[in-house]
Amino acid sequence: SGAEFEFPYPVPEGVTFTTQDPAVPKNSLSNSETGFRLGYLFNGWDISTFYLYSWEKFPVNYRGISALRYNFNPQYKRLHIGGFTFAREINNIIYKGEFVLTPKGYFSIFDDNDSDGIIRKDFGDYLLGMDFTLFGKIDNNIQFMQRVIFAYDKRLVNETRTRNSISYRIHQGFLDNNLDAEFLIIASLREKDLLFRPKVTYNFKNNWKFRLGMDIFKGEPSGVFGKFQKKSRVYTEATYSF
Repeated sequence: SGAEFEFPYPVPEGVTFTTQDPAVPKNSLSNSETGFRLGYLFNGWDISTFYLYSWEKFPVNYRGISALRYNFNPQYKRLHIGGFTFAREINNIIYKGEFVLTPKGYFSIFDDNDSDGIIRKDFGDYLLGMDFTLFGKIDNNIQFMQRVIFAYDKRLVNETRTRNSISYRIHQGFLDNNLDAEFLIIASLREKDLLFRPKVTYNFKNNWKFRLGMDIFKGEPSGVFGKFQKKSRVYTEATYSF
């Protein structure tokens, strides 16, 4: 709460609201995250399946209404996450994918008649991508990503039945890999929603690293990146390792 890139609260335009700080789960054995991963190599395909019993990384914004004011009581909740991955190299191109199913995820809704403003929906995410190198030195990665919300409800806040996006990353090292240049773009395929992220990193004197980068957000306020359009930034970073 209050962070520079905090996601906005699900409040209709013109409605005032109050919020409490969420209670962070205590460090205890009962609050541990648990998971497993099983992998198998079959005819050149690296295949694995996984399961994770985890905490939702963003608190769920439970909502009450009093005197036309929204009152939020954010809470961290548990999630069951399962899926599988695959990868294989064919003609110097690595093809890969990941499929993830999250049952009973937590979503905010606009419905003043609902008691807490939260609805549970199953949703799935998947990614298909490939990695390849051009001219023996320019690394490339292309990915297609989609989220599907099953039994979609029109009351969901800033959510569509499917959300499609692509990403492209290109990277090359210079000066015996002491200078790294990288460019990443992530874009929605259904609406104007973009992130541009160029950066250069220079390694010198063995243990010093200097980085210069930009995060440029473009799009509509309902988009994942568009809501931060007025917070594009240039940043520098110096690191000393010992």
